[in-house]
Amino acid sequence: MSLQCDTSNFYTTADWLRHEIGISFCHKEKKQDDIICWQFYFGRANAMLKYDPLSGISLCPAEMNQATFEEKAAFKMLTDTMRVVC
Repeated sequence: MSLQCDTSNFYTTADWLRHEIGISFCHKEKKQDDIICWQFYFGRANAMLKYDPLSGISLCPAEMNQATFEEKAAFKMLTDTMRVVC
């Protein structure tokens, strides 16, 4: 899931996740090139809300391609939950 935008939309998205789904961010990091990565747990999965100035906002398993089957399943549950809440 990705959306081209600026940092204000990243923070709006983070606030929405906090208030509507009850997400609590456990690790917040700002990297080079203005990339922002905030990790959180959803069920037993470690997920990430990421902002990259070139590609926008993305929501993905924190381990990306190395995510376990259980983490991918929990991430699918998160995206399904977001569809219901929206």
